[in-house]
Amino acid sequence: MKKIYKILIIAIIGVVLLGSLAGCQDSAENNQTVKPAPMEINLSRPYSEVLSTSKYMDAINDFSIDLFETLDNTQNTCISPLSVYIAFAILSNGAANETLNQIADVMHLTPTEINEYSAYLYSLYQDDETNAQTVQIANSVWFKESFTPKQDFIDNAAAYYDAEIIKALFNNDTVKQTNAWVKEKTRGMIDKVVESYSPYTIMQIINALVFEDNWTRALNDGEHMFTYKDGSIRFVEGGYKKQASFFESNNAEAFKYYFKNNRFCFLGIKPKVELGEYLDVFDKDELYTLLNNENTSYDIVKTFVPYFDFDYSVNLKQNLMDLGMVDAFSEIDADFSRAWDTEDNVFVSYVNHKTHFELSRDGVKAAAVTSIGMEVTSAPPSIEPKIKEIYLDKPFVYMILDKEYNVPLFIGTINTI
Repeated sequence: MKKIYKILIIAIIGVVLLGSLAGCQDSAENNQTVKPAPMEINLSRPYSEVLSTSKYMDAINDFSIDLFETLDNTQNTCISPLSVYIAFAILSNGAANETLNQIADVMHLTPTEINEYSAYLYSLYQDDETNAQTVQIANSVWFKESFTPKQDFIDNAAAYYDAEIIKALFNNDTVKQTNAWVKEKTRGMIDKVVESYSPYTIMQIINALVFEDNWTRALNDGEHMFTYKDGSIRFVEGGYKKQASFFESNNAEAFKYYFKNNRFCFLGIKPKVELGEYLDVFDKDELYTLLNNENTSYDIVKTFVPYFDFDYSVNLKQNLMDLGMVDAFSEIDADFSRAWDTEDNVFVSYVNHKTHFELSRDGVKAAAVTSIGMEVTSAPPSIEPKIKEIYLDKPFVYMILDKEYNVPLFIGTINTI
């Protein structure tokens, strides 16, 4: 089995499971680490054999774009699909029957494939020292002793995702300890994932993801006009760079900026139409068309990207329900019987997602948090060079992409600077 190392990831996924059993009394010590039972899993196949499989690459891209398109993209947005995916991969080990089937359908894989793919992805960014310096991931499962999850659920979280297993009181001290864990694992970019716990909180699952790297070469500072949706124009600060090629489809033009860890790139997508109209046709096939259609017919491709730095927060509950993950959120139909033995029904009450994204002349720093809450009911030569300009000077789409396996770590829109 490949050794899975703990690292920071650009995104934090927190799963907060809230229980409504009255009269539960805490007997556990706060922050008592629990050692799960040893469990052998086979991750010995080469990464390329697993992660380059078309069904896996299609699954993460379909999930990413499906989720992205449910956002209100008339504003600046930023989510980490990888963060959300791993969070639900951990949660899927507690789901059963139709609840599990719906989670698997939204994730575009079978339950067994979800664990295999997600575990290989997690291990990929831990096993290689260069990758681990760029992408760091950490997972943890915190639970109340009086409502201990099933051993198989805990063992799977530890074996597949190297999750820390922690017994907690879920009081004010646990709030401080949880937020301190989050702040540490996101290098201070996100310092809070929880404000308080319900008296009936029974468990939280947190995945933290951080991405940080510099461009291969710093951008050239400058200003350029940015046209807003309402037609107004103002100058914004950003960076220029000359490229040898660009990417295009019938609907958009795009360029890549590579990081020093060159398996990752920033993809800036400039629609040929209004952003809203472009998002109507933006899907996995459109993305693949862009990535596979490189245009090298120009001597110089001039590019510009605005500098931006913002935090984003969204509750993804309704978004995921719209995609078909319905039963998990139902007080009646949710089935998480593989995680708990209880006559009271456990259901997902919210999926809060927070991100922080900074793009500067030197590179990108980003982090994300996903908190899943659960409750219990009771060209030819010429004299002059041929020049192409692709300036992100109007609302656009952007991504951080693992180009080797087409894994979107971050995706969002910029409408205002």
